[in-house]
Amino acid sequence: MANEPALSSPEISTFEVTVPAASLSELILAVHDAAAHPTNTQRKWKYGNVIGISGAKVRELNRTIAQRRHNRLRRPVAAVEVTQRRLTADVLFDVDLAAATASAHFSGAGEASQRHDSREEAAWASFLAVSTTDILLQAGVQAILCPDASM
Repeated sequence: MANEPALSSPEISTFEVTVPAASLSELILAVHDAAAHPTNTQRKWKYGNVIGISGAKVRELNRTIAQRRHNRLRRPVAAVEVTQRRLTADVLFDVDLAAATASAHFSGAGEASQRHDSREEAAWASFLAVSTTDILLQAGVQAILCPDASM
């Protein structure tokens, strides 16, 4: 299971999961799996007294919009919005050829758009990042989860 204590701080609102570049497709599929089956992971999505029991909706997010929304220098190679009830987390995918890594950057969409309580959306983004990491590790894919300073 991913190391979660370091991610429980209220100041942390964005998260990064890094894998070898050759595992980009597994990373994207793991995000979709974490979103579609939030109760199949070792934990359930919870915030306050709300427990998520249904799958989230995943929609493609225009890469240019994602780049602007999160003030990124480069356009991501792919981006999705993952919505559970009224909460949305943006997930931006990047490849760093120099480091031979691929990464997914998780952030509550409210961080950029002020649509909802950013703490609740950060908790949703954290849940997705931790669940994605768990799915990757269970599949034998080397994955590292950490706070993301780039978003």
